[in-house]
Amino acid sequence: MDLRQIQGLISVQMEKIDDYVIVSPMDGVVLRRDGEIGEIAEAGQILYRVGVPKPLRITAEVNEEDIPRVALGQKVLLRTDAFPDHPLEGTVGEITPMGDSVAKTYRIRIALPNDTPLKPGMSVEANVVTREKQDALLVPREAAQGTYVSVINGNHAERRPVTFGIRGTRAIEVLSGLTEGERIAVPFPTGLRDGARVRATEQTAK
Repeated sequence: MDLRQIQGLISVQMEKIDDYVIVSPMDGVVLRRDGEIGEIAEAGQILYRVGVPKPLRITAEVNEEDIPRVALGQKVLLRTDAFPDHPLEGTVGEITPMGDSVAKTYRIRIALPNDTPLKPGMSVEANVVTREKQDALLVPREAAQGTYVSVINGNHAERRPVTFGIRGTRAIEVLSGLTEGERIAVPFPTGLRDGARVRATEQTAK
């Protein structure tokens, strides 16, 4: 066997070796390994998850009726079971121009600060702050039924109309019809008639 034949065989073997080399499509670090050594990989199978640890961002879906109130740079309040007592924030960094016509949602990207304790893959609840108001009177969302709340007056329940303002995911602003210090039923007692006798128990705010 002459030198050219040997070089040809080496070239063929090198091409076969190249077929077994896994190359990441981007620069970064391995965040998770899904494949195992010796496993036969199929086309499209995820073997490694590669990314950049910092800066992180969150992908969230916003209902189409709410997306007109979302703008770049708005503050986003975040909650996660991993850090229940840790205040977490981000900012709206991107809004996709086209929504999902089936789910009726638009996708946004939330930029996180470099010192965030969140880790890739964590699930969070994101609340975009579209308006802020100081010293607002708030009631829990479940305390309202339409434009009414049930006020505990002595030992009777009174169905009272109120005017609501800003609506959040957990609380609603009260503009009129209710004063600070009045007790209300939470959740709204749907089957309770107006003026019915009740016995109130205090609920500790969480």
